[in-house]
Amino acid sequence: MKGLFKRLGQGFLFILALPLGVIIFAGFSVYAVIMFFYTFFSAIPAFFKGENVFGPTELDIAASTRLAEQKLAAQQPPPAPVVQPSTTIILNTIQQPGTQPTPPQVTYIQQDGVVYKQVSEQELAQIPEEAIIDAEDLK
Repeated sequence: MKGLFKRLGQGFLFILALPLGVIIFAGFSVYAVIMFFYTFFSAIPAFFKGENVFGPTELDIAASTRLAEQKLAAQQPPPAPVVQPSTTIILNTIQQPGTQPTPPQVTYIQQDGVVYKQVSEQELAQIPEEAIIDAEDLK
C-alpha cells in the first residue's frame, strides 16, 4: 500500500510539473525566435552602411590591447645595461735583507682607470701639508 501511494504521489507531481515545464520551454522558444528576427533585421541596415554588425568581443579587445603594447615596446630602445664597477687589488711585498719587513703595498685599480694606492706613514710624511685634503674641506 505504501508503494502505491508513493507511485501515485510521483504521478501527481509529474502531472503538475509537466505543464509548468512546457510553458517555460514555450516562453523561452518564443523569446529566442523574436530575438533572432530582431537581431537579423537590425543588422541588415548596419551591414549595408558599412558598420560593424557585431561589436568586438572581450577577446578581440584584449588581443588588440596586447598587440598595441607589444608594438609600443618594440619601438622603445632597450634600456642601458647596468655596469658594476670592478676593483683589482694588487699586493706588492718588498723586503730587503737586513731591514724590517714593510707592510705590503696595496693598489686599487677601478674599471674606469683610476688608481688608488695605500700609502705608509713615511710616505704620508713626505707629502706637502697643502696637498692633503681633509674630508671637512670637501663639504
